[in-house]
Amino acid sequence: MSTDLPEELLGVDDIGLEEENTERDGDGGDEEQEEHERVLVFSLGEQRYGLDVGDVRNIVEVGERTRVPRSGEAVDGIMDMRGDITAVIDPRKLLPVSEPVESEANQRIVVFDRSADKQSASVRIDTVEGVESFPVSQIRRDDAEFGMPAGDLVKAVVEIPDDNDGSEDDPATVERISILNPDRLLDNAN
Repeated sequence: MSTDLPEELLGVDDIGLEEENTERDGDGGDEEQEEHERVLVFSLGEQRYGLDVGDVRNIVEVGERTRVPRSGEAVDGIMDMRGDITAVIDPRKLLPVSEPVESEANQRIVVFDRSADKQSASVRIDTVEGVESFPVSQIRRDDAEFGMPAGDLVKAVVEIPDDNDGSEDDPATVERISILNPDRLLDNAN
């Protein structure tokens, strides 16, 4: 699978990454670096979501879409992308997003990287925040004790602890970014 993302989205800030991921033990030796996963982070209203970078082929500006008769409510229409007819899904119809769309000016279409034998598909999002690299230890997948938000539409959740000390005056909080499952989004859109 290839990723044809714009250069500004592929540039994960590696400055200080080695320092964050490598800790010194008491003997001065280096511990092994923790594995990271790259995630395209975007917003829908106030909520932050993500897609594994490997699931993304391209990001384009929102263009003219043609509504498809008798399609599901979540199907926003189809677009011609360089001769490839691509279904556009509105994830707001499938996910718990209550804020109305302010404007299509900042919105983008994220095209999924799908095999050649499958229909080209994409989602319309509000704002692209960029590509972030998260330690695997912060990503929860298939955890029976942790119910995934939005059911099977979410395949993992990134838990980002804040930097406070967790004292009573300043309790620790965790920001969560839901990583969406493109195949389940498409299945539920029809």
